[in-house]
Amino acid sequence: MQAPEVNFETDLRQNNLKKILSNLEEATGSGNAPAQPKEPGTSKKLEVDDFVISGGRIRVVVSTFAGKTATASLPEIHLKDLGKGPEGITPAELARQVLVALEKGAAQAAEGAIADLSKGALYLSTEPGKIATNSVDKVTRGIGDLFKKKP
Repeated sequence: MQAPEVNFETDLRQNNLKKILSNLEEATGSGNAPAQPKEPGTSKKLEVDDFVISGGRIRVVVSTFAGKTATASLPEIHLKDLGKGPEGITPAELARQVLVALEKGAAQAAEGAIADLSKGALYLSTEPGKIATNSVDKVTRGIGDLFKKKP
């Protein structure tokens, strides 16, 4: 998977990717949710030797900071030998393993952005493709402009 864009929405207690994972586990009976009885042979089995997510970006939205946003790079995610062997892996289990790794990587990437937002360090554009600017740069320019003005 090349250059995905992922929204990471949090209130600093939980995030949307964990909620999606919880819903998937509940619907499929994997993880901590109770298993749903299934007829044997009803689900296809897969084998994924190499699964890579690279070049991704995380859009971090923190609801407790009045919905302020930031962007961060998603670290590369590399999963190997999923479903290796005669048992294989179901599509639901594959999705669960990818989502677990994605949530972990996104949370790691979001951590620094959330710390910056909590300090008010970033001004972020609402226009797609614009990069965040450091508030220190803006303040410095503003002070410089004050000294340039003549009374």
